[in-house]
Amino acid sequence: MNNSNRIAIGLLVFIAIALVGFFAEYLIGGYLNCPGAGSIFAIATLGFFIMSSDHQK
Repeated sequence: MNNSNRIAIGLLVFIAIALVGFFAEYLIGGYLNCPGAGSIFAIATLGFFIMSSDHQK
């Protein structure tokens, strides 16, 4: 995989993690009054991406 593909994939993963964090903070943090839920879901999403990329090698 060349360097430009890695940068593109990294950017897509960053956007996905940010969207998951904002979405979880809006839904869970706002409606269920659980502040910090977006951070927890963003970290869990990052762990999922790390684990799935580790298994692809």
